[in-house]
Amino acid sequence: FLFFSVIRIALYLLQKDQLFASRMVLPLVALIGIGLLWQTGELGKELVYKHGVGVAAVEVEEPDLDLTAESRFERRDDGWLWTAGSDADEIFQEHFQMSGEQSGRILFLTGEDDEGAYLEIHVNGVDAPVFLTVPESVGDISLEAGIHMDDFEGRIGLVHHFHGEGHYEFMDDMDDYIRLGRHEQGEDDILDDGDWHPHGWVSLRVVADGRHFYAYTNGDMAAHGHASEWDPGYAGLFVEGDGVIRIRMLHLVLLRENT
Repeated sequence: FLFFSVIRIALYLLQKDQLFASRMVLPLVALIGIGLLWQTGELGKELVYKHGVGVAAVEVEEPDLDLTAESRFERRDDGWLWTAGSDADEIFQEHFQMSGEQSGRILFLTGEDDEGAYLEIHVNGVDAPVFLTVPESVGDISLEAGIHMDDFEGRIGLVHHFHGEGHYEFMDDMDDYIRLGRHEQGEDDILDDGDWHPHGWVSLRVVADGRHFYAYTNGDMAAHGHASEWDPGYAGLFVEGDGVIRIRMLHLVLLRENT
C-alpha cells in the first residue's frame, strides 16, 4: 500500500489520475493489496490458533512417582494426584466415580511389570462413553495421564468440565488423531486435532486455561483450540470401545482458584 500511495500521488501531481488507464489500473492494484492483507490475516490466524506459535506452554511441576509402593490418592493445595501401586484397583475405585449406561462392562484389576504397578481397565464392548471422574468441581486445570493403549480398540480420553453425560469437554485419541473438543446437546464440537501414533507407555495431557485449550502428547503440543469458558466441573477419564487400558498416574493441577 506504500507503493500504491506513491503511484497515486505521482499521478495526481502529473495530472494523470483521471486518465482512463489510471482509473482501470489503480483499482486493480488496490484489490491485489486487499488480497495480500487477507492472506496475511489467514496465515497469522493459522500460526497462532492451530500451531500455537508464540503461545507460551503452561508449565506444571512433575510429580515424584513410586510405583513399587502402595497406590495412593493425594489431595494437594493445587489439585490431586493418583498413582498406581499394589492395590491400584481398590484406591482408584474409592476416589473415582463411574457414570454411564454401560458402567457394568468395566472391570478394574491391578497389574505389574518391570517398572512397577499399574491399573488395568478392562473394557468389554462399550459403545457409549463411560466416565471415571473425581467428584470435585474444578475450573482451569492441567490434567495428565501416564497410559498404555496398545491393547485397546476404541476411544479413550481425558475429560474436564464434566457436568453430565451430555455436557463435557475432552481430549481424546481417535483413529490416530488427538482431538480437543466439547460435547453438548448430543454433538461433538471439535476445536482442533493433530496426528498421533501412540505406542507403549505415553503421556497425555490436557490444559484448559480460560478460553484456551491445549493437548500435549509426550510433552509436545499436538492441538490448540479456543472456545468460550464453562462453569467448573469434574475431571478424569472416559472410555469407549473394547480391550485393556493400563494407567500408572493421573495428575490434576489447578491453574487458578475456581471463580
